[in-house]
Amino acid sequence: MRKFRILSFLALAISFIIISCTKEGPEGPVGGTGPQGPAGANGTNGATGPAGPTGPAGPTGPQGPAGTANVIYSSWFSYTSADWADSTISGVGTAKRAIKTAPSLTSAVINQGVILSYFAYTADPSQAFLVLPATLPGTNPQVIGYIPVTGKIIYYYIYLDGTTPAFGLSSLFSFRYIIIPGGVGGGRMASGEATYSGHTEAEWKAMSYHDVCTALGISE
Repeated sequence: MRKFRILSFLALAISFIIISCTKEGPEGPVGGTGPQGPAGANGTNGATGPAGPTGPAGPTGPQGPAGTANVIYSSWFSYTSADWADSTISGVGTAKRAIKTAPSLTSAVINQGVILSYFAYTADPSQAFLVLPATLPGTNPQVIGYIPVTGKIIYYYIYLDGTTPAFGLSSLFSFRYIIIPGGVGGGRMASGEATYSGHTEAEWKAMSYHDVCTALGISE
């Protein structure tokens, strides 16, 4: 009987210990955030989605100035002595004249644009002179000029002493014309003077041949 009591007491003690050990205590405080781990590898790109609908057209912008593509110019050309004929020209007098056909030279271009013309020694076109008019020095200096009319340009030359040359200019001289229509970059300065591709007519005529070709983007 005594042995049974001892065993019962031990069993009760063990049960009490087990219950005490398994009882859950209060939740502890949250720990601090740990350091960020390394970024993972990028995934593969997904398939391209379908194109969205076209949006409405925006308002039309202001029209820009016409470009130098509208500029008209000839290649270098020359005349033989036989191409020059005697003629009486208003404001010039009796002179030798030769004609160059220029279909693009309309009355509108003559009235609203700028017509430039040059001549050079054929052996060296880089030595070009603006004909407004130009003077060829010599024992009897000659004046060379040009008159633009519808569909053609009339070139003329006279002696400064007022006499008519006996012979026309030979192919030792070459000519070229450049036409800037009135619509090319047209505008007006504060003074009211018209401009053509950014310059007035007087400014174009005061430029060297090289500077004109550079400004208009044409070959010399």
